[in-house]
Amino acid sequence: EFTDPGYVCECPSGFTLAEDEHSCDEVDVCAENGDACNGDHEHCEQSDEATAGFVCTCDTGFERQDEGEGEVTRCVRRCDLECPAHSVCRVDDGGELTCECVSGYVPAEVEESESELVCVEAVLNECDEGTHLCEDPASCEFTDPGYVCECPSGFTLAEDEHSCDEVDVCAENGDACNGDHEHCEQSDEATAGFVCTCDTGFERQAEGDGEVNRCVRRCDLECPAHSVCRVDDGELTCECVSGYVPAEVEESESELVCVEAVLNECDEGTHLCADPASCEFTDPGYVCECPSGFTLAEDEHSCDEVDVCAENGDACNGDHEHCEQSDEATAGF
Repeated sequence: EFTDPGYVCECPSGFTLAEDEHSCDEVDVCAENGDACNGDHEHCEQSDEATAGFVCTCDTGFERQDEGEGEVTRCVRRCDLECPAHSVCRVDDGGELTCECVSGYVPAEVEESESELVCVEAVLNECDEGTHLCEDPASCEFTDPGYVCECPSGFTLAEDEHSCDEVDVCAENGDACNGDHEHCEQSDEATAGFVCTCDTGFERQAEGDGEVNRCVRRCDLECPAHSVCRVDDGELTCECVSGYVPAEVEESESELVCVEAVLNECDEGTHLCADPASCEFTDPGYVCECPSGFTLAEDEHSCDEVDVCAENGDACNGDHEHCEQSDEATAGF
């Protein structure tokens, strides 16, 4: 290379300028990069074709074996084992020669007595491979061969057999919501998949035990204590809540007054009066009363029969006569 004045000698790639500055010495790439070829049974060889200027080559009697996708290859003893169709010779980790099925084939199930490897074509499982066409929320079910798309509850398989159409539960069950001022709404939380909802401006009102609720105009009437607003034939009114009853008020007082209901054990059938005693409500509480011919026992719940003859025995004092109790006799004997 002319340097004006003079010149310098320059060496091409793969060479370095010698000490005499006129000749070139070849670069020993392997000496500089030998650590890169540190696998078992391999060594470095200089190569002008390789980008790095060298390649890692297997020693004599060995060959390079691919360990799999993304794995580093290694030099193993050269395989000379005769393998059956669709299989190749491999050297396992222990240095033993073995036959393995090639990609796309798998070992067939054979009898234990048959030791030779038989490779059959692998069945494609699109579900596991992720190559199916099922669209969420459909799931892929392997059918060997092929697959089908299955939809979860609340969906049906569409005509394309890959996607799901949501079931219109209300269209199928709309007749169930046939009350006035109510309509059907789809609901994932409801067991049937839908609920009957009141229209805007209406609310559900219980009609009583065992009765079907109905949708009535929303009550906005301000009601006194212990009462709630009700709609009666379209009219708003206040009614006492359970456990309270309307108090007796003067006709001039139009506002509802609800008082706590007094428990009537006689009507409720929760009294302790034993037959033939009858229950008499006393507000509050009750008493047990006995019919004619009986007196209330000490427990105040049962009746003792009156011994009329003991009380009137002197009336039968004639010779050869005695007293006998009689319900038909006015005196009772």
